[in-house]
Amino acid sequence: MATCRKAGFSPDVRHLARSILTQLAMVTAGLGITLAPNTAVRQASAIPLRPLSTAADLVELSLVTRDTATEPLVEHFLVVASGRPEAAHHSTT
Repeated sequence: MATCRKAGFSPDVRHLARSILTQLAMVTAGLGITLAPNTAVRQASAIPLRPLSTAADLVELSLVTRDTATEPLVEHFLVVASGRPEAAHHSTT
């Protein structure tokens, strides 16, 4: 939605789906259009790809781990992935 607003329009949303695969299935069924990462579209060869003229922020990532993950490598990765690499040097000593 934010990408559409940046382009100067607001879509007339009739159907919503959080899953990329569901969105692509809806497009295939003729229920509309979607913005999807190139990696997802490459897997769905039956759907025509129309590249955007301007890059769009499409994917929000989450870091998922077990609550009991105490291995040093996992802890180090969590520190680095959290965006505070300076703390990584302290956590491995």
